[in-house]
Amino acid sequence: MATDFENVLTALAALEASITGVSVAHDKMPESLNDFPCFINLPSRGETIFGPADQMESHDTIIAELHVARGILPEAETMARPFKNRFEDMLCNNITLSGTVSTINAVRGSYVVLQLGVEIHLGWRFEIDIKFGG
Repeated sequence: MATDFENVLTALAALEASITGVSVAHDKMPESLNDFPCFINLPSRGETIFGPADQMESHDTIIAELHVARGILPEAETMARPFKNRFEDMLCNNITLSGTVSTINAVRGSYVVLQLGVEIHLGWRFEIDIKFGG
């Protein structure tokens, strides 16, 4: 049973949009960003474990990037830092991403400089390991 990335990314974006301070959450790569802070969600990599239909599993990773406009760097940093805890709290309260996955196995976060096209932002890059099926 393969992961349905479209439903997973849509559910994740809806949950991210509910986080205090988030302006918008995208379930697809936008051409450009206008509203900050915002999330961009993308499929990353996956592994399918084959077996009988009722035992097949997908172990996949989703990337969730939180972009904060740089503007005045100290202000952007102050705005970006609390989102790690907010994001992880949201995931802890919904480890099935609204029923689209069996569970979240792990989350890794990196505080980074992010780029979209020529735009440079500050923010978080989260890797979310999910399990589907099994």
